[in-house]
Amino acid sequence: FYKSFAEVPENYRTVIRPLMFPPAPEDVAKFNLDRCIRVLPHQQNTGGFFIALLEKKKKLPSEVEPSESAADEVKTCEAEPPQKKQKRYHRGFKEDPFVFFDGKEDIFDSIKSFYQLNDTFNPLNLLTRCREGKKKNIYFSAEILRNIVTTNENKIKFINLGVKAFARCDNRNMVCDFRLAQEGLESVNGFIGAGRRARIVKDDLIKLLSNNDPTRPPEIEGLSEATQTNVTVLEPGSCVLEYRGEDGLEMDLVGWRGTKSLRAYVDQHDTVHMLRLLGADVSKYEKNKFEDNRAAEAEAEADAEAEGQEEVKVEVEEAA
Repeated sequence: FYKSFAEVPENYRTVIRPLMFPPAPEDVAKFNLDRCIRVLPHQQNTGGFFIALLEKKKKLPSEVEPSESAADEVKTCEAEPPQKKQKRYHRGFKEDPFVFFDGKEDIFDSIKSFYQLNDTFNPLNLLTRCREGKKKNIYFSAEILRNIVTTNENKIKFINLGVKAFARCDNRNMVCDFRLAQEGLESVNGFIGAGRRARIVKDDLIKLLSNNDPTRPPEIEGLSEATQTNVTVLEPGSCVLEYRGEDGLEMDLVGWRGTKSLRAYVDQHDTVHMLRLLGADVSKYEKNKFEDNRAAEAEAEADAEAEGQEEVKVEVEEAA
């Protein structure tokens, strides 16, 4: 440590400055340091915050009293009425609006009847992205979120809101025009009645999830007797498939009960996850993009080499 600036080496004097040291003993009195308070000493010599009383000696240049001509000019300006600022009207955003249900929608009556939703389900928490015309998707949100959106719908731009609970599915064999969506099933699952639920065994669930061809879903007759008994009582359309394993594993997923078939309405990511939980084979879903790229490059090189050999053969035959 250096006790004074005089002890600081010459090569450090550009970094360590004189004001970093206490004033000389003969200069201490003129600073009136006894009027300063150190607020955070922390009982260490590491500096801290100080409070000091400062006296203003004179006015700032901007505070100097204006001359008589300037004063007259100010009075003239004050006599003129200020121009009224034109109010800017907020016209909202061009993003598709989020329209909450008001409880009078006909489509909700069919949804409630088909899925046997209990009376605790609040339709006011449902919303769509269009005011008129066919509703493509219906989203579910919390009640507190509804209050925030309706209060600020012309002030805040909402990009995404809620989870997709129902999706339009125009099917002539279905009474309701909307099917369940897997991403919102957890939010509405507790409200769906027993008439749209079917218990399924492990082997049948693996069979449904392993089916890659949506045009050829598994036949109901090919499933176990227990699953057939639970499924055949359902009307055709969207439903909830329940799996309750002996090891405590529980799954609920969206299914589709066709006239003679049954399929799982789950995307590939959820499908792979569920199959792994069930201990099933997922090798056909595991693709290594690097190996696929190398295989494609090798195939392209082989094709190019084959074309080159064919060209050489043609040239030799022409020369002969």
